[in-house]
Amino acid sequence: MPFDMSFLKLIGESKEERENRTIGKEEINGFEISTMWTPDEGYETAIIDENGAHPVERYKNVKKAVIGHKKWIKKIKLGKRKIKQIGWSDMKFMDKEIILNNNGGKNGRRRNTN
Repeated sequence: MPFDMSFLKLIGESKEERENRTIGKEEINGFEISTMWTPDEGYETAIIDENGAHPVERYKNVKKAVIGHKKWIKKIKLGKRKIKQIGWSDMKFMDKEIILNNNGGKNGRRRNTN
């Protein structure tokens, strides 16, 4: 399977282009829950903590992405911190369990406000 480099299309995209791909983006308990369409993986939800972005689920269509986004918001609100970070595409060997870290409720990641 050749390596998919379609994600490179995102380099230099405008704020408007990024917003058009976004299904949902909320900050809950110091974590960011982001669901969007990506050119290499399609629709996916990632949880962002002080250590970076952790993809947790992928979807076949926008309807399932909206449902999945709401599901992850609820999980984080209820205190879920142990997650399964999924790897690229069919590379299941890259999947791993991690514990989310929010540095005392403040997401330590630097945000791009453009």
